[in-house]
Amino acid sequence: AGVEPDVREMWDEGEARRYRRLSSLVAEWHAAGALAPGLTKEEARDVFWALSGADVFGLFVTLRGWSESRFSEWLAAALEKMLFEHAPD
Repeated sequence: AGVEPDVREMWDEGEARRYRRLSSLVAEWHAAGALAPGLTKEEARDVFWALSGADVFGLFVTLRGWSESRFSEWLAAALEKMLFEHAPD
């Protein structure tokens, strides 16, 4: 809202490209059986896409003052836990 239409269109196109790129990566993880039990490849892609976006980065780094390296470490750990951790046997 309130963003120039051309800028909004460019943003939307960039997000669509990022989403598609993540789709192929997550499809590979799914085919390899690497995703956590009960997690669909669509859900995994959505989680990965949402947490790795510029808006989440901005919240942590710009607004809350996290370092970029701290954010990267947190993101990697969070994605590993959400996407790959299997329930104990």
